[in-house]
Amino acid sequence: MRFSHCKNLIRTPDFTGVPYLEELILEGCIRLCEIHSSLLLHKKVILLNLKDCASLRTLPSKIAMESLRELVLSGCSKLRMFPEIVGSMECLSQLLLDGTALKELPLSVELLCGLVLLNLKDCKNLKSFPSAIINGLKCLKTLNISGCSKLENVPENLREVESLEELDISGTAVRQLTSSIFLPKNLKALSVRGCKRPQESTSWFSRFPISLIPRRSSNPMALMLPSLSGLPSLRKLDLSDCNIGEGEIPTDICNLFSLQELVLSKNNFVSLPGTINRLSELKFLELEDCMRLVSLQELPPNIQQIRLDGCASLERVSDVLKSCKSEYFGFSAVKCLKLVGDNDWVFSMLEGFFKVESRKINGLCFVVPVSEIPEWFRYKNEGSSITIIKPPNSYHNRNKLVGYAVCCVFHVHKHLATTARNSGHNRTHQLYCGMKVDKILTCTFHVVDFNEELGQAVSDHLCISYYPCQRLYQFGWNFEANHVELSFRPYVHSGPGLEVKACGVHPVYVDEVEEFNQTTKEWRRSKVWNVYESDYIFDVATASKRSLSECAGAEASDEEPQPKRYKELE
Repeated sequence: MRFSHCKNLIRTPDFTGVPYLEELILEGCIRLCEIHSSLLLHKKVILLNLKDCASLRTLPSKIAMESLRELVLSGCSKLRMFPEIVGSMECLSQLLLDGTALKELPLSVELLCGLVLLNLKDCKNLKSFPSAIINGLKCLKTLNISGCSKLENVPENLREVESLEELDISGTAVRQLTSSIFLPKNLKALSVRGCKRPQESTSWFSRFPISLIPRRSSNPMALMLPSLSGLPSLRKLDLSDCNIGEGEIPTDICNLFSLQELVLSKNNFVSLPGTINRLSELKFLELEDCMRLVSLQELPPNIQQIRLDGCASLERVSDVLKSCKSEYFGFSAVKCLKLVGDNDWVFSMLEGFFKVESRKINGLCFVVPVSEIPEWFRYKNEGSSITIIKPPNSYHNRNKLVGYAVCCVFHVHKHLATTARNSGHNRTHQLYCGMKVDKILTCTFHVVDFNEELGQAVSDHLCISYYPCQRLYQFGWNFEANHVELSFRPYVHSGPGLEVKACGVHPVYVDEVEEFNQTTKEWRRSKVWNVYESDYIFDVATASKRSLSECAGAEASDEEPQPKRYKELE
């Protein structure tokens, strides 16, 4: 039975007469205020969905639904009490109570021995989470109590729930924790975002039990904390907005051998510990709005994406790709205005990425506060689109061509603040690139995204992406086509004010090179990526570009000797 968004429905009938009912969906019935007691005693109902029933203040006092698998009460903002569980409900695997007005949970919740997901997000009146409840939740995998701003404790016996894989206590009032809790060995995702003591107090993070920070003599209130080796399965750790200062990221963070995603945004440290480069599985590092971060040194070898948006003090990113071995790499530095100036380092990062031998490159993306397209880009145009025309009799050296770099300069004009269209990652501004081959749209691919706060950036930003030929083939780029057009535009649901001011395209080639090895006294053969070189086989449909003959003349006049011996590939 589906009665979603029946805005005039006030109460439900007696369900005794429908003994075989399995699903009842009353989502969005905003005037519903009375549930008949027979519903919560039904023996066959598998799914009961009361999401966003905003007028629902109470439920029947007892619940005994032996077949129920999923109970959804999300968004019932006036619901203050959950009924007592009086019978077997071992089939219930998902209990969604997020956004309700619950003040406490009944102890009988421990009878939900089959519960896998318990969501209490944004239950802002919830003040306690009884330890006794944990005793029966032996199958619990996900516990979300984020946004419970009055909740001051987490059950000390939580570590006994060995099945627990995801724990989110972000935005709670938890301030002091004992070192014996929440270290279940199978934990894979942990978020404590926004859990911090007031500025005038001792840093709460330094007293956080899993936070691995050893006792310091300068902080007599700090606890002796366990090692991170107790979390061998942890894949995602969110410590953003925890008031973490310089030196408070523990050096033994390298013990998180399985960590793939680390979020340290909105903290106060100046640099990252050197041991972070030993996180061999780390792929995503988010440091947005770390206002005091000055430099970024060598990072783990398999890093794929770094977000530095809003790091206003950031000055150096020199060694960021020194040991990177990833097939894809993304680097975003929106509103990092101290990086403005000589953009040679952008080229150095690209060239350094290309030069790692035996790497299979699937893509690169850099976003930096630069207002002009780099000079080494061969084809560029003002505005949001560029058309490339291949002369009919040109020679296309496909043996050397390995891919294309594309770029655009964009700016976000001042505008009224908007809300995130995609709450999953809180991004309000998204830029896409559309590709037309012989005037037929073949694909659209994502270029960059960022949030509303960074959408108020006061400077132009440059986005450079590199795609290998194989991936462009998948996109729909036909290299034999005579007419290719790229156009950059905001996503249809993106925030306002995003303007593309210029764009460009540059072919990237690879040569086979023989170099003399001073150690072995022998010549060795390797591949060199030539970002600067091109065969000038294309022309650009714009009057502002140099002609092919001018390009050829410039190439002929360049007699600078080459330090390496180049040979064309077979």
